[in-house]
Amino acid sequence: MAAQPTAIGDHSASIGDQPATMPNPTEATTASGDKNQNNNTNRNRNIFRWADLPAELRNKIYELTLTATAPIAIEAVKIPGSDSLRLQHQRPEEPPFRPGHLLRRGTKFLGDVPAYNRHLTYHSAPTYTLGLAPALLLLNKTTYAEAGPILHANHLHFAQPVAFAVYIDRLSPTARALLKEITLGLELRARNETIFIGIPAPPRRAVDHDTYHAPTAGRARFWPPAFTALKDAVGLERVHLDPGRRNGAYDAERVANEVWMHAHHWLKTVVGRKGGQEEALELVDVKMGDPEGVGMPKNSPIFDYDAYKAEERTRVLREQLARWMRGDLTREMRDAMSAREVVGDWRLRE
Repeated sequence: MAAQPTAIGDHSASIGDQPATMPNPTEATTASGDKNQNNNTNRNRNIFRWADLPAELRNKIYELTLTATAPIAIEAVKIPGSDSLRLQHQRPEEPPFRPGHLLRRGTKFLGDVPAYNRHLTYHSAPTYTLGLAPALLLLNKTTYAEAGPILHANHLHFAQPVAFAVYIDRLSPTARALLKEITLGLELRARNETIFIGIPAPPRRAVDHDTYHAPTAGRARFWPPAFTALKDAVGLERVHLDPGRRNGAYDAERVANEVWMHAHHWLKTVVGRKGGQEEALELVDVKMGDPEGVGMPKNSPIFDYDAYKAEERTRVLREQLARWMRGDLTREMRDAMSAREVVGDWRLRE
Protein backbone atom coordinates (compact mmCIF):
# COMPACT_ATOMS: atom_id res chain seq x y z
CA MET A 1 0.00 0.00 0.00
CA ALA A 2 1.41 3.39 -0.97
CA ALA A 3 2.36 5.80 1.73
CA GLN A 4 -0.07 8.58 2.43
CA PRO A 5 1.04 12.02 1.29
CA THR A 6 2.17 14.29 4.05
CA ALA A 7 0.25 17.53 4.47
CA ILE A 8 2.08 20.82 4.30
CA GLY A 9 3.07 21.87 7.76
CA ASP A 10 2.77 18.35 9.19
CA HIS A 11 6.08 17.98 10.97
CA SER A 12 5.18 14.68 12.59
CA ALA A 13 6.06 12.72 9.44
CA SER A 14 9.29 10.78 9.38
CA ILE A 15 11.93 11.19 6.70
CA GLY A 16 11.70 8.71 3.84
CA ASP A 17 8.80 6.43 2.97
CA GLN A 18 7.69 5.70 6.52
CA PRO A 19 3.95 6.26 6.98
CA ALA A 20 2.90 9.42 8.78
CA THR A 21 1.16 9.01 12.11
CA MET A 22 -1.06 11.45 13.97
CA PRO A 23 0.44 12.83 17.22
CA ASN A 24 -1.03 11.69 20.49
CA PRO A 25 -2.54 14.74 22.29
CA THR A 26 -1.66 13.29 25.67
CA GLU A 27 1.96 12.76 24.70
CA ALA A 28 2.14 16.28 23.22
CA THR A 29 0.81 17.81 26.42
CA THR A 30 3.26 15.82 28.51
CA ALA A 31 6.17 16.85 26.30
CA SER A 32 5.11 20.49 26.49
CA GLY A 33 4.88 20.29 30.26
CA ASP A 34 8.33 18.72 30.49
CA LYS A 35 9.73 21.47 28.28
CA ASN A 36 8.22 24.24 30.42
CA GLN A 37 9.50 22.56 33.54
CA ASN A 38 12.98 22.37 32.06
CA ASN A 39 12.82 26.06 31.09
CA ASN A 40 11.77 27.02 34.61
CA THR A 41 14.56 24.92 36.04
CA ASN A 42 17.11 26.55 33.74
CA ARG A 43 15.77 29.99 34.58
CA ASN A 44 16.07 29.31 38.29
CA ARG A 45 19.60 28.05 37.82
CA ASN A 46 20.56 31.31 36.06
CA ILE A 47 19.46 33.45 38.99
CA PHE A 48 22.24 34.35 41.42
CA ARG A 49 22.15 36.07 44.76
CA TRP A 50 23.90 39.40 45.26
CA ALA A 51 25.81 37.93 48.17
CA ASP A 52 27.15 35.18 45.89
CA LEU A 53 29.09 37.69 43.78
CA PRO A 54 32.82 37.65 44.46
CA ALA A 55 33.93 40.45 46.76
CA GLU A 56 36.08 41.91 43.97
CA LEU A 57 33.04 42.35 41.71
CA ARG A 58 30.90 43.85 44.45
CA ASN A 59 33.64 46.35 45.27
CA LYS A 60 33.91 47.32 41.61
CA ILE A 61 30.14 47.87 41.44
CA TYR A 62 30.33 50.02 44.57
CA GLU A 63 33.13 52.05 43.03
CA LEU A 64 31.20 52.66 39.79
CA THR A 65 27.88 53.51 41.42
CA LEU A 66 28.83 55.30 44.64
CA THR A 67 31.90 57.43 43.91
CA ALA A 68 31.98 60.88 42.29
CA THR A 69 34.95 62.41 40.51
CA ALA A 70 34.19 65.90 41.84
CA PRO A 71 32.81 67.33 45.08
CA ILE A 72 29.09 66.67 45.48
CA ALA A 73 27.37 70.03 45.97
CA ILE A 74 24.27 69.66 48.15
CA GLU A 75 21.69 72.32 48.91
CA ALA A 76 18.44 72.43 50.89
CA VAL A 77 15.30 73.88 49.33
CA LYS A 78 11.86 74.46 50.74
CA ILE A 79 9.15 72.25 49.25
CA PRO A 80 6.45 74.52 47.75
CA GLY A 81 3.34 74.66 49.91
CA SER A 82 5.06 72.93 52.81
CA ASP A 83 7.26 73.71 55.79
CA SER A 84 9.48 70.75 54.92
CA LEU A 85 12.92 70.84 53.32
CA ARG A 86 14.51 68.52 50.81
CA LEU A 87 18.14 68.00 49.96
CA GLN A 88 19.13 68.02 46.33
CA HIS A 89 22.19 68.29 44.17
CA GLN A 90 23.10 71.86 43.34
CA ARG A 91 23.77 72.26 39.64
CA PRO A 92 24.93 75.21 37.55
CA GLU A 93 23.02 76.94 34.79
CA GLU A 94 22.77 75.52 31.30
CA PRO A 95 24.71 77.21 28.44
CA PRO A 96 25.71 79.97 28.19
CA PHE A 97 27.75 79.26 31.31
CA ARG A 98 27.64 82.61 33.12
CA PRO A 99 29.25 83.07 36.57
CA GLY A 100 26.17 84.97 37.72
CA HIS A 101 24.13 81.80 37.53
CA LEU A 102 26.41 79.45 39.42
CA LEU A 103 23.98 78.97 42.29
CA ARG A 104 20.86 78.30 40.24
CA ARG A 105 18.44 76.11 42.17
CA GLY A 106 18.52 72.79 40.37
CA THR A 107 16.14 69.87 40.32
CA LYS A 108 18.54 66.94 40.39
CA PHE A 109 18.86 64.83 43.52
CA LEU A 110 21.87 63.10 45.04
CA GLY A 111 21.32 60.12 42.74
CA ASP A 112 21.88 62.41 39.74
CA VAL A 113 25.29 63.76 40.67
CA PRO A 114 27.29 64.77 37.59
CA ALA A 115 30.57 63.40 36.40
CA TYR A 116 32.80 66.45 36.14
CA ASN A 117 34.37 66.83 32.70
CA ARG A 118 37.93 68.02 33.25
CA HIS A 119 38.41 68.89 29.57
CA LEU A 120 35.85 71.69 29.56
CA THR A 121 36.89 75.24 28.76
CA TYR A 122 35.92 78.22 30.91
CA HIS A 123 32.85 79.11 28.83
CA SER A 124 31.54 75.57 28.48
CA ALA A 125 28.72 74.05 30.48
CA PRO A 126 29.36 70.89 32.52
CA THR A 127 27.97 67.63 31.20
CA TYR A 128 25.90 65.31 33.39
CA THR A 129 26.72 61.74 32.47
CA LEU A 130 27.08 59.78 35.71
CA GLY A 131 24.50 59.21 38.43
CA LEU A 132 25.15 57.76 41.84
CA ALA A 133 22.98 54.98 43.21
CA PRO A 134 22.78 55.50 46.99
CA ALA A 135 19.66 53.30 47.11
CA LEU A 136 22.02 50.35 46.77
CA LEU A 137 22.76 50.69 50.48
CA LEU A 138 19.15 49.79 51.27
CA LEU A 139 19.59 46.25 49.93
CA ASN A 140 20.56 44.75 53.28
CA LYS A 141 22.72 45.39 56.33
CA THR A 142 25.71 43.61 54.84
CA THR A 143 25.65 45.78 51.72
CA TYR A 144 25.30 48.91 53.84
CA ALA A 145 28.31 47.88 55.89
CA GLU A 146 30.35 47.24 52.74
CA ALA A 147 29.23 50.22 50.63
CA GLY A 148 28.54 52.86 53.28
CA PRO A 149 32.18 53.85 53.71
CA ILE A 150 32.55 54.27 49.94
CA LEU A 151 29.53 56.57 49.58
CA HIS A 152 30.27 58.71 52.61
CA ALA A 153 33.95 59.02 51.63
CA ASN A 154 32.95 61.34 48.75
CA HIS A 155 33.84 65.01 49.09
CA LEU A 156 30.58 66.71 50.11
CA HIS A 157 30.15 70.45 49.49
CA PHE A 158 27.39 72.24 51.43
CA ALA A 159 26.70 75.74 50.13
CA GLN A 160 24.28 76.62 52.95
CA PRO A 161 24.29 76.17 56.73
CA VAL A 162 20.80 74.66 56.60
CA ALA A 163 21.86 72.07 54.00
CA PHE A 164 24.65 70.85 56.24
CA ALA A 165 22.40 70.90 59.33
CA VAL A 166 19.66 68.86 57.64
CA TYR A 167 22.13 66.38 56.16
CA ILE A 168 24.09 65.71 59.35
CA ASP A 169 20.86 65.46 61.37
CA ARG A 170 19.56 62.69 59.10
CA LEU A 171 22.71 60.60 59.49
CA SER A 172 23.07 58.07 62.26
CA PRO A 173 26.17 58.31 64.48
CA THR A 174 27.54 55.30 62.60
CA ALA A 175 27.14 57.07 59.24
CA ARG A 176 28.62 60.31 60.59
CA ALA A 177 31.72 58.40 61.58
CA LEU A 178 32.23 57.47 57.90
CA LEU A 179 32.51 61.07 56.64
CA LYS A 180 35.97 61.87 55.26
CA GLU A 181 35.98 65.28 53.58
CA ILE A 182 33.46 68.13 53.58
CA THR A 183 33.35 71.74 52.42
CA LEU A 184 31.13 74.12 54.39
CA GLY A 185 29.85 77.35 52.87
CA LEU A 186 29.71 79.67 55.88
CA GLU A 187 27.64 82.39 54.15
CA LEU A 188 29.40 85.17 56.06
CA ARG A 189 27.93 88.13 54.21
CA ALA A 190 26.92 91.64 55.17
CA ARG A 191 24.14 93.77 53.75
CA ASN A 192 24.05 94.12 49.95
CA GLU A 193 26.92 91.68 49.49
CA THR A 194 27.12 88.95 46.89
CA ILE A 195 27.27 85.17 46.95
CA PHE A 196 30.38 83.95 45.13
CA ILE A 197 30.23 85.97 41.88
CA GLY A 198 27.53 88.36 40.77
CA ILE A 199 24.57 86.99 42.75
CA PRO A 200 22.79 89.56 44.97
CA ALA A 201 22.50 88.57 48.60
CA PRO A 202 19.00 88.35 50.11
CA PRO A 203 17.92 91.52 51.96
CA ARG A 204 18.34 91.71 55.74
CA ARG A 205 14.92 91.67 57.37
CA ALA A 206 13.01 89.92 60.13
CA VAL A 207 13.82 86.23 60.45
CA ASP A 208 12.16 84.39 57.59
CA HIS A 209 12.03 80.61 57.69
CA ASP A 210 12.44 80.33 53.94
CA THR A 211 15.92 78.89 53.58
CA TYR A 212 16.96 81.13 50.70
CA HIS A 213 15.45 84.47 51.73
CA ALA A 214 16.30 84.29 55.44
CA PRO A 215 18.84 86.90 56.59
CA THR A 216 22.41 85.95 57.39
CA ALA A 217 21.80 85.81 61.15
CA GLY A 218 18.75 83.63 60.60
CA ARG A 219 20.68 81.12 58.52
CA ALA A 220 23.63 81.15 60.92
CA ARG A 221 21.51 79.69 63.70
CA PHE A 222 21.83 76.31 61.97
CA TRP A 223 25.60 76.12 62.52
CA PRO A 224 25.89 75.39 66.27
CA PRO A 225 23.63 72.29 66.26
CA ALA A 226 25.22 71.07 63.03
CA PHE A 227 28.75 71.36 64.40
CA THR A 228 27.61 69.70 67.62
CA ALA A 229 26.38 66.71 65.61
CA LEU A 230 29.73 66.68 63.79
CA LYS A 231 31.34 65.46 67.01
CA ASP A 232 30.37 61.94 65.90
CA ALA A 233 32.42 62.30 62.68
CA VAL A 234 35.48 60.62 64.13
CA GLY A 235 36.77 59.66 60.67
CA LEU A 236 36.94 63.21 59.29
CA GLU A 237 40.22 63.92 57.54
CA ARG A 238 39.55 67.47 56.30
CA VAL A 239 37.00 70.24 56.80
CA HIS A 240 37.28 72.97 54.16
CA LEU A 241 35.72 76.31 55.10
CA ASP A 242 34.31 78.43 52.29
CA PRO A 243 33.51 81.83 53.84
CA GLY A 244 32.49 83.52 50.59
CA ARG A 245 33.52 87.09 49.82
CA ARG A 246 32.78 90.35 51.56
CA ASN A 247 32.53 92.91 48.77
CA GLY A 248 35.24 91.00 46.94
CA ALA A 249 37.64 91.05 49.92
CA TYR A 250 38.67 88.42 52.45
CA ASP A 251 38.65 89.25 56.17
CA ALA A 252 40.73 86.54 57.85
CA GLU A 253 40.08 87.74 61.40
CA ARG A 254 36.35 87.92 60.88
CA VAL A 255 36.23 84.44 59.36
CA ALA A 256 38.13 82.93 62.30
CA ASN A 257 35.88 84.67 64.83
CA GLU A 258 32.74 83.42 63.09
CA VAL A 259 34.08 79.88 62.89
CA TRP A 260 34.94 79.90 66.58
CA MET A 261 31.49 81.19 67.51
CA HIS A 262 29.71 78.40 65.66
CA ALA A 263 32.16 75.51 66.05
CA HIS A 264 34.03 75.96 69.35
CA HIS A 265 32.30 73.00 71.03
CA TRP A 266 33.25 70.74 68.13
CA LEU A 267 36.82 72.07 68.01
CA LYS A 268 37.30 71.39 71.72
CA THR A 269 36.09 67.84 71.17
CA VAL A 270 38.56 67.39 68.32
CA VAL A 271 41.39 68.69 70.51
CA GLY A 272 40.62 66.02 73.07
CA ARG A 273 40.37 63.33 70.41
CA LYS A 274 43.55 64.31 68.55
CA GLY A 275 45.52 64.85 71.72
CA GLY A 276 46.55 68.42 71.06
CA GLN A 277 45.55 71.83 69.75
CA GLU A 278 47.92 71.83 66.79
CA GLU A 279 46.79 68.39 65.64
CA ALA A 280 43.14 69.44 65.87
CA LEU A 281 43.62 72.60 63.81
CA GLU A 282 45.31 70.59 61.05
CA LEU A 283 41.82 69.28 60.30
CA VAL A 284 40.55 72.72 59.20
CA ASP A 285 41.58 74.84 56.24
CA VAL A 286 40.23 77.62 54.01
CA LYS A 287 39.09 76.68 50.54
CA MET A 288 37.05 79.50 49.09
CA GLY A 289 34.67 78.93 46.22
CA ASP A 290 35.70 75.43 45.15
CA PRO A 291 35.06 75.53 41.36
CA GLU A 292 34.29 71.82 41.17
CA GLY A 293 31.83 72.15 44.01
CA VAL A 294 29.67 74.48 41.92
CA GLY A 295 30.36 72.74 38.62
CA MET A 296 32.84 75.33 37.34
CA PRO A 297 36.02 74.49 35.41
CA LYS A 298 39.22 74.60 37.43
CA ASN A 299 40.86 77.19 35.19
CA SER A 300 38.52 79.99 36.32
CA PRO A 301 40.72 83.05 37.09
CA ILE A 302 39.04 84.07 40.34
CA PHE A 303 39.28 80.54 41.72
CA ASP A 304 42.92 80.32 40.66
CA TYR A 305 43.64 83.36 42.83
CA ASP A 306 41.80 81.80 45.78
CA ALA A 307 43.84 78.62 45.40
CA TYR A 308 47.02 80.73 45.36
CA LYS A 309 46.03 82.46 48.62
CA ALA A 310 44.59 79.35 50.32
CA GLU A 311 47.77 78.44 52.22
CA GLU A 312 48.21 81.90 53.70
CA ARG A 313 44.53 82.19 54.63
CA THR A 314 44.61 78.78 56.28
CA ARG A 315 47.65 79.78 58.34
CA VAL A 316 45.93 82.95 59.59
CA LEU A 317 42.73 81.04 60.36
CA ARG A 318 44.56 78.46 62.48
CA GLU A 319 46.56 81.12 64.32
CA GLN A 320 43.41 83.05 65.20
CA LEU A 321 41.57 79.92 66.31
CA ALA A 322 44.55 78.99 68.47
CA ARG A 323 44.31 82.40 70.16
CA TRP A 324 40.68 81.71 70.94
CA MET A 325 41.57 78.32 72.39
CA ARG A 326 44.25 79.84 74.61
CA GLY A 327 41.94 82.68 75.70
CA ASP A 328 44.26 85.38 74.36
CA LEU A 329 41.55 87.50 72.71
CA THR A 330 40.18 90.67 74.25
CA ARG A 331 37.44 90.76 76.88
CA GLU A 332 35.30 92.89 74.54
CA MET A 333 35.24 90.15 71.89
CA ARG A 334 34.48 87.45 74.47
CA ASP A 335 31.66 89.54 75.95
CA ALA A 336 30.17 90.17 72.52
CA MET A 337 30.29 86.47 71.75
CA SER A 338 28.73 85.54 75.09
CA ALA A 339 25.91 88.06 74.60
CA ARG A 340 24.98 86.40 71.33
CA GLU A 341 25.18 82.93 72.90
CA VAL A 342 27.44 81.87 70.01
CA VAL A 343 24.46 82.11 67.64
CA GLY A 344 24.07 84.63 64.86
CA ASP A 345 26.26 87.24 63.25
CA TRP A 346 27.47 89.56 66.03
CA ARG A 347 29.95 91.47 63.84
CA LEU A 348 27.27 92.50 61.33
CA ARG A 349 24.92 94.37 63.65
CA GLU A 350 23.20 97.36 62.10
